[in-house]
Amino acid sequence: MSRLTGLSNARNVTFVAVSLVAAVFTALSFARAQNESALRDLSSAVESASERGPFDPTESVAKSLIVDRVPKPPADPRAAKAYAVFDTYCARCHQTGRLKGPSPAHPIANILALDDIARQPSLVQPRLPDGSALYTIMLRRHATLDLDREPQADAVQAVRDWIQDLPPDVGRCAQQQPITQTVVNKAIAADLATMPADKAKDIRYVSLTHLHNACTPQLVMAHYRQAVTKIINSLSWAPEPVRPETIDGADTILKLDLAEIGWVSAHWEKLVAASPYAGLASASLSDTERRRTGTTMPVVRADWLAHAAMTAPLYPALLGLPGRHVNLQRILNIDVEANIKSGAARRAGQQSSAVTRGNRLVERHPTRTGSLWMTYDFATSDARQNLAANPLGPSAGGMVKVPFKHDGTKSLYTLPNGFFAYSLNDMRGDRIDQSPDTIERDETLWGGPVGNGGPCMACHRVGPVGVIDSVRAQVEADTAAPKELRDAILGLYAEQSEMTNLISEDQERYATSQRRVGIDPDALVNGLEPVAALASEYTRPVGFDRLAAELGTPLADVQAKLAGLPVELQLSIRRLKLAVASRTEADRILVRLGMDAGTGGRTTVVLDAPEQRSELELLIWMSAEAYAVGDLATIFARASQNCYLTLVSIDEANRATVLFPNEFEQNNLLQAGKEFRLPGEAAPYQFRLKVRGRETVAGMCSTVAKSVDGIAHDFERQRFTMLGDWRAFLGQVSTEGTRPLLSAADAPRAPQQKRGRAKQAPPAATPEPKLDGMKPDAGKANGDVQARAAIAYDVR
Repeated sequence: MSRLTGLSNARNVTFVAVSLVAAVFTALSFARAQNESALRDLSSAVESASERGPFDPTESVAKSLIVDRVPKPPADPRAAKAYAVFDTYCARCHQTGRLKGPSPAHPIANILALDDIARQPSLVQPRLPDGSALYTIMLRRHATLDLDREPQADAVQAVRDWIQDLPPDVGRCAQQQPITQTVVNKAIAADLATMPADKAKDIRYVSLTHLHNACTPQLVMAHYRQAVTKIINSLSWAPEPVRPETIDGADTILKLDLAEIGWVSAHWEKLVAASPYAGLASASLSDTERRRTGTTMPVVRADWLAHAAMTAPLYPALLGLPGRHVNLQRILNIDVEANIKSGAARRAGQQSSAVTRGNRLVERHPTRTGSLWMTYDFATSDARQNLAANPLGPSAGGMVKVPFKHDGTKSLYTLPNGFFAYSLNDMRGDRIDQSPDTIERDETLWGGPVGNGGPCMACHRVGPVGVIDSVRAQVEADTAAPKELRDAILGLYAEQSEMTNLISEDQERYATSQRRVGIDPDALVNGLEPVAALASEYTRPVGFDRLAAELGTPLADVQAKLAGLPVELQLSIRRLKLAVASRTEADRILVRLGMDAGTGGRTTVVLDAPEQRSELELLIWMSAEAYAVGDLATIFARASQNCYLTLVSIDEANRATVLFPNEFEQNNLLQAGKEFRLPGEAAPYQFRLKVRGRETVAGMCSTVAKSVDGIAHDFERQRFTMLGDWRAFLGQVSTEGTRPLLSAADAPRAPQQKRGRAKQAPPAATPEPKLDGMKPDAGKANGDVQARAAIAYDVR
């Protein structure tokens, strides 16, 4: 029996066209190109672009920085060992050029570029491995590791040693002359002064100054300028691509002409309304520039633009993306169903896809300016979702008695300027802004759910990607199917050579359009497509140095200003100082500091409640950043969820002592959101610092296990559990997991007097509260979640 099912011998039926709602046309941005007044400067812009000529290779970034291949191992021996560990256990998911899947796993796409990794405080804290997320992942065998080959103790130690040896200023920006907002405003004012009033109304700006302030290499900056050009052209229905020019000596401020890209002021105001910095810009911008441009905010940050304008809701709004796929077809002057019936559409079917959970169908349609590529995505490969058995559809009619049943479509289509745009639609053809989790395998390298715009571009940086068809060969081998049916399928599913040529032609057309406006189409920035890399500059967590760079203010000045901010921001400020804060928190701080530095504080900033963490987060800090010998020290901690806390002190000789829990304070349940201090106010002991040097306090908090890392206490023998050499102790943990590795009975007895502890009997034991729904000491088998943090301080 033939494997082809759900088909009929009926002849083709008449195609019924779907009418387009006329209002759609008025909503589309390309309508401005039909307005004569909007074209007043377009001819000169095209002429200017022609004079600039083809892509300038001097704008291309060296491959050592813009990674288009796997980075070479470093020369330093310890760094080379860490490189080998990441290459063995992490590269298959986090290194472009080594991937086992279609895209790197967020947020790391270039794990072997150790210099760049070391400068990301969300991953690495130089000289503080216990506070570095990258080391914690290795130590705890995080689920993102390649679990086919768990790292051995020597591999984990290699990562620890590399972090421990990093210079303390490895991520410190040495920018001597940051570009301030005042400088930016002066450059904009000077540029606007050179043009007539009617021209100035169409002029807007995109700024990279904060990335310059953060010491971003100039070669990387060049590709970020190209990324801005790519964004603008990907949101434009203008007939020719445009290349924004810079207006300042540092090449950090790019000028846009709304008329050139087919925008009206309403497009820009959508950006202004969505910007977290709109109020700040109003406070610092002069009335003259606001009046000349007709907007309160003529400049936006490039990284925020990449993040916001290339995702919903701004992406479909700025592009004028219609709400129905049939309307998109009308705009492109094609009829998808008619092309399928006539054979003008070309198909390739995949039995298994690295992107979707079921099989997948890829379909190409020619358009006036290039092509429309569609995928029919399936959540399964069963029944009517099996392409091998149901290769025809999506509509019934003709030979298709029961067509395949897809769950959604994705579209990639050529804009008039040669760039690509994207649309996601459900099975009915209605536009959606996010692909359902039931269809997608994983998040994209964009760093979030699959959606319109940037997430599509991140995977399709060259345009349509290669596809290997499996349907045609099966149909050719299925001699039981009727000839008429086989001919219909074979007439639609292209031979592999034809499909490969079509993909190559569309890729080259896209590359040519990019080169015309100075974009290197082959570039990657730290393993990512440049627009995705620029967007990640905004979304990644923010450290203290980065905050100062974004403000354009010296570190010392920022430090002084932070102390005066409202109490609602102090938790976010603590996160920022200890390691990193989220972008949302950093933006709250930025706007408040920038407002205070503005003209009289005219902007009102509404401060939200402190950001809540859905995941377990542990913060620990000291009563001071440095101490003198003989000082008393106090340790503080805070967790986002109820968890059992362990605090370990590691001295400069790497000797480790558990400070908490101890004989005097044995109940180590840390209540969510409450500030904990050690020693407690009623504790019969103190921590007096007697030895000069650098010390570390490492904290571990577990939602289930009262004791972590194999630590076992025997308070009858030791009031403060001694662990010996910390590095060696953790080496045992990484080898043997959470089994107790060292008990107090095996360790030397602690001295009866420790750091000024008062001599008195320990308090009577009190009952320990239990975490709701969890059993203490149940371990990972009972859903244990752990968080780690560390802080270093100097004793002088």
